[in-house]
Amino acid sequence: MIDILFYYVFYSSAVLFYGIGFRRAAALSVSSFDKSVFRPAVRCGFAALASTFLTALITEKLFSPLGIAELFPLPALFILAAVAAGTGIVLPAKAVLQTKEFAVSYLIVLLALFESSRLFDAVLIAASCMLSFVFVIPVLSAVRYRIDIARAKNEKAARGILIMIVSAILIIACSAWNVSWLNDYFVR
Repeated sequence: MIDILFYYVFYSSAVLFYGIGFRRAAALSVSSFDKSVFRPAVRCGFAALASTFLTALITEKLFSPLGIAELFPLPALFILAAVAAGTGIVLPAKAVLQTKEFAVSYLIVLLALFESSRLFDAVLIAASCMLSFVFVIPVLSAVRYRIDIARAKNEKAARGILIMIVSAILIIACSAWNVSWLNDYFVR
């Protein structure tokens, strides 16, 4: 359980490695964390977790016995649309935010369902993917702040390139621990 959590939060972050919502995370790193950021994040997280649970349940109990388990992306889309509409009634937001949140939520649902073998694993992977946003957004915010301090104000065009370079360095740093010369294989 804990290995799945750490794998999808840090080592194979959904934002950095899979690219799910990277542009959204980079855009959120600019703004301060207030009600305008918190409400869509809660709605996106609840929609992703609820639709992952319902889709995994339907796939496990209905589609697998029939032998059509690989057809789950279409019901996942319909379930996510229904859950997102239900959460849109409770927590209203602008339509532009809803489309971005819907795309991120759907990709998280698909990743969780493709990578899991059980219902609990699917929900845990979806929660880990949402938690990876919590860790990546402050890092991107700190990088953006540091770039703004170091560079002149008229060179804003290169800021996006530098953020992509730093994110590539983060990906390499997360993956570098698994190379053979860092392991203790030769010591034994």
